[in-house]
Amino acid sequence: YNWQLGDGSSSTLKNPSHFYRTAGNYTIVLEVRTQLGCVDSTRLLAPVSIVESPIVDMLSDTAACIPAFANFQGVVLRNGGQALSWQWDFGNGTSSQLQQPQPVSYTTPGSYTARLISKNNAGCADTVTRVFNARPIPFVDAGPRQTICRDNSTQLIASGANEYVWA
Repeated sequence: YNWQLGDGSSSTLKNPSHFYRTAGNYTIVLEVRTQLGCVDSTRLLAPVSIVESPIVDMLSDTAACIPAFANFQGVVLRNGGQALSWQWDFGNGTSSQLQQPQPVSYTTPGSYTARLISKNNAGCADTVTRVFNARPIPFVDAGPRQTICRDNSTQLIASGANEYVWA
């Protein structure tokens, strides 16, 4: 077996695999020689087309208190000159196929992994994940109901948070 892989590389394996470093069209030729010295060759009828995979990123909120609404946006870093499709899984049972989806609601505290898969027309894909933290709201207690007489003072006792603002 003598494979000419179209980019100056060759292989003598029966079933080679090859990594193409740049996008483009490559004509592949296979020449075989029997033990008796007979030779035949074939050329792929259509050249192999190597397409760049897209590279995408995700802009997103990272945390909010419930009920939380998180914003997500797909960002194209490289599309290889092709249109991209968008598939979001927000980790909370909801999804979208928009590059910039509507705000996503998280009603239960926890960490959610949002995943974005973007594909080009050739089926080449890139995947990005981010964690969104839906934080619980604190249970705040301002103490028992009190009646305070005018010109008297009382101590107010609160619990359930780290910082308090009395108004």
